[in-house]
Amino acid sequence: MGEHGSGDQRARMRVSEGQPEAGWDGRAEGAGSPGGDLPGGDPSAGQDAALLARAMRGPPARAGGAARDVDWRRVLVGASPREVLARLMSGDPLRLAAVVEERLRARAYLFDADRVLLRTAARCARLALRYRGDPPLERWLAERADEALLDLLRADAESDMRGELPGPERLAAFEALARPLGLDPARMHRACLAHNQLSEAQRRAFREVVIEGRSLDALAARGERSATEIARAARTALRTMLAVVGEEGSP
Repeated sequence: MGEHGSGDQRARMRVSEGQPEAGWDGRAEGAGSPGGDLPGGDPSAGQDAALLARAMRGPPARAGGAARDVDWRRVLVGASPREVLARLMSGDPLRLAAVVEERLRARAYLFDADRVLLRTAARCARLALRYRGDPPLERWLAERADEALLDLLRADAESDMRGELPGPERLAAFEALARPLGLDPARMHRACLAHNQLSEAQRRAFREVVIEGRSLDALAARGERSATEIARAARTALRTMLAVVGEEGSP
C-alpha cells in the first residue's frame, strides 16, 4: 500500500470515489454534455471533455471512514515514528485509505491515492506521540490527510517551476488517464497539476458537473452557489485542463 504499489493501485486517481449518477454517453440525467452544454461552452470541446470525464472515473470507493472502534493507542502509542508507520501500513488498522479517499473527494484534487496515502501515513507517524485522543480520531486523520495534500501540491508546483518531470514510477499512475485521450502520461500529469492549482470551488464544480455529470439545477438547490456560478467554475476548470492537454510541443 505505498507509492510503489502495483500498476492497478497506482492508477487509482481520485476525483471522487462515488460512481457518477449516469454513464457518460454524452449526457447524464438532468445534465448536459461536458463543455458543450455549459453556458458559453464550446461544443467542439464536448468530445474531449467526455473522454476526460470517462478516463477519470475510478472504481467504487472503499466503504466507510476511519475505524471508530479500533484502539488507536495500539497503533499510535509507544513506538518510534518508523514503527508507527510500519503499523499503519500493515493491514491499514485505522482505515486510513478510506480517509484519504474521502479527503480527495471533498477537496476535489487529482492525485494518485496511494501517493497521498503514503504521505498521510508518514505525517501520522511523525505526530503520533502528540495525539491524546482529542480531536476525535477521524478528524485527526482527516487533518493529516489535508496536510499531505498541501505538501504534495507544493512539491509538484515547485518541481514544475524547475522544469522537472516525475520519474517513471510516478508517471505510471497517469497511464490510465492518458491512454483514452491518446496522450502520454507526462502531459496528463501537467493537466492534473493545473487542475490542482485551481480554486476549490472550480475543482469541485469540475468534479460534480464534468466527472459526475450532475445537474446544475440540483447543485444550485443546495443554496451555496447559483447554477450560473457553478457552470462558470466548471467551464474554467475544463478549459484549463483541455488547454494543457492540447498544448503543442508539450512532452
